[in-house]
Amino acid sequence: IPPLPFSPGPITPKNVLVVAGTDLMLMCHLSSNLAEALWTFEGQALGAKHTLLVQEPWLSVLVVPAAGAQNSGTYRCFSEEQGVRSALDAYEVQVL
Repeated sequence: IPPLPFSPGPITPKNVLVVAGTDLMLMCHLSSNLAEALWTFEGQALGAKHTLLVQEPWLSVLVVPAAGAQNSGTYRCFSEEQGVRSALDAYEVQVL
């Protein structure tokens, strides 16, 4: 009998504290160098107008310049490759 495929459990968000007015930076390590990162905030896809996104092979960095209280919440990073989307990282951000 072949082994069952690995199925990771739910991702527990990492807690991140940020001082208001400073840049918020979140990193996401991608599953392959061909994967594209998709970031969400409170379940909504983040567009380029709200954030800066640095994308390199194997790594995506989300930058929110001069974070404020409106940036507190849950951020998630997904890897998308060949039509398959996988959850990679999650952050619970609190701006103080």
